[in-house]
Amino acid sequence: MDKNASLKAVAIGTIAFGIVLLTIFTTTNHSILNVGAQSVNTTKDIDSYTLEGQISSVVFVPGNDTESQNYNITELLNSMSKFILSGNWSLSLDNGEVTDFKAFFIKVLANGNKHHTHDLINFEQDNKTQIQIKGNNSLSVKGVVDIKLNNNTPWNNTNVNIDIEKDNTIAIKLDNNQTSNHFEGQKIYGIVTSIKNSTS
Repeated sequence: MDKNASLKAVAIGTIAFGIVLLTIFTTTNHSILNVGAQSVNTTKDIDSYTLEGQISSVVFVPGNDTESQNYNITELLNSMSKFILSGNWSLSLDNGEVTDFKAFFIKVLANGNKHHTHDLINFEQDNKTQIQIKGNNSLSVKGVVDIKLNNNTPWNNTNVNIDIEKDNTIAIKLDNNQTSNHFEGQKIYGIVTSIKNSTS
């Protein structure tokens, strides 16, 4: 491929990647605006409450030539295929213990191929580690979940780490080996759109 063709390919990739990020930002920003309009309860009970939100994430899929020393970071990201993840999640605590966590999201390549769905169900908190609740409205919990792929459940009792940061964002990390590298070892990100006390 000559230099002009290479530059054209990079430019097209950059534009496509920008569109993906703009779509995610627009969806996320719209959700945040809706939260403000709904006057979400922000004075939650420290031990018993439910968080809900949306999943808005990207999983990058490295190509066979991503180890080339000629790539800069922008070119490297543009060269990768990208899965778009979009859906919903909820997490409930009772007396400082996670009693329920579940998520549903669509996973599809940016070019529209390989559309499928995932459910994270049957969460069980790790009895060996306590939930970590920080003073800045952040928490971290470990446990296991079953992961559905469309109508099947190929991965059971999968280790998962869940991190809530400042009651604003969520990061879900599923064990890469247990999920056959399905998520490329990357975290699944989302936002918090609702906080409700269990007694409300």
